Amino acid sequence: IARSAAAIVKGFEVLDENVNITGVIFNNVSGDSHYNYLKESVKHYCNAEPLGYFKKDDFKPLKSRHLGLVTIEDNSQLGDLLSEYGEIAEKRIDIKALLDKTEYAFSEKCNSPVNIKKFNKTINVSIAKDNAFSFYYFDNIKILEYFGANITFFSPLKDKAIPYNTDLLYLGGGYPELYAEQLSENRSMLLSVADYSNSHGFVYAECGGFIYLTEGVFSLEGKFFPFTKIFKDRAIMYNRLRALGYAEIETKNKSFFGKQSLIARGHEFHYSYLENNGENLEKIYSVKMRKRSQNKDEGYICKNTLGSYIHLHFGSNLNLVKSLFENLN
Repeated sequence: IARSAAAIVKGFEVLDENVNITGVIFNNVSGDSHYNYLKESVKHYCNAEPLGYFKKDDFKPLKSRHLGLVTIEDNSQLGDLLSEYGEIAEKRIDIKALLDKTEYAFSEKCNSPVNIKKFNKTINVSIAKDNAFSFYYFDNIKILEYFGANITFFSPLKDKAIPYNTDLLYLGGGYPELYAEQLSENRSMLLSVADYSNSHGFVYAECGGFIYLTEGVFSLEGKFFPFTKIFKDRAIMYNRLRALGYAEIETKNKSFFGKQSLIARGHEFHYSYLENNGENLEKIYSVKMRKRSQNKDEGYICKNTLGSYIHLHFGSNLNLVKSLFENLN
C-alpha cells in the first residue's frame, strides 16, 4: 500500500473520538522510497504524525506456543534479539517524537477513584516469578510499589517455601502445565503455600497461579499432577482454546478487594478448564465478557485466598488495591 495508508490511519482517527491517535509507525516497508509515499499520504490527510518504519526483513520470527510467544524465561536468545531490535528502532524511528507524543499525565478525565498513598505499615508482597509463572501486568507490580509494597520474587519451582514475613502472596499466570511435574515434586513449597492459605494468609492468584491452588492438573496425555489442594476442584488441559477476551468483573460480596459492587477490568486467556466447573466453590465475581454475552459467576474464594482465571489490571480500579492494603494493615 502507499497512498491508501492514509485511509487506514484516518479510519482509526474517526472511529472513536475518545481515542487520540497521535502517531503512526509503519511495518513491512520495503525501504526509504516506499516510506516516503506512506509518510506524505498520512501527513496530507491525517492528524497523526508519521514517526518512522520497520523494513520487511528487520525482524526474525519469534517462537510461539499456546498462550503466545515463548517467554524470555524459556528463550535465552530473546534478550539479545531485543537489544538488536532496539538498535533497529533507534535507526528507523524518531524516538524523541515518540516519547513526546506518548507522554502521559493524570487529569480529571482519567477519573482516578483514589489518590495513591503509602500506608503506615510496610506491606510485604511475595510474587511468584520463574519459568512456570511469568504473566503479570507490569503496571500491577508498579502500582503495588506505589502504594508502598515491598516486593520479593520467589520461585515455586525451585524454592522450598514462600518468603518470610509475607503479607500478600501473588501468584500470576504462566505455564504451570509445562512444569507440572517439577511443581508437583516440590512438596515443601506446596505445603508452604497451603499452610499460609489455611492460616488465613492473603493470597491472590490468576489463571496459572489459580491452577496451582487447585487439587492439581491433568496434562493433555491424561496424567495427573497434584498441587496445593486449596480449591477443591481439578484443572484439565485442553488442546483448544477455552477462553479469550477482555473481561469486566463486579464483586458480588465483600472481600479483601473491598465492598460489594466494585468493578474492575482485565482479560481471560487459557486452554484449561475446571473438572467440576467450580460448582462447589464460593464465587464472588459476576463476569461480563462481551456485549450481549451472558454473565458468568467466577472469582473463587476460600478464607483469604482469591483465585480466578481472569488477569485483573489494578489500574482499572485503584480502590481494589487501596482496600487490599487497608485489610492487610
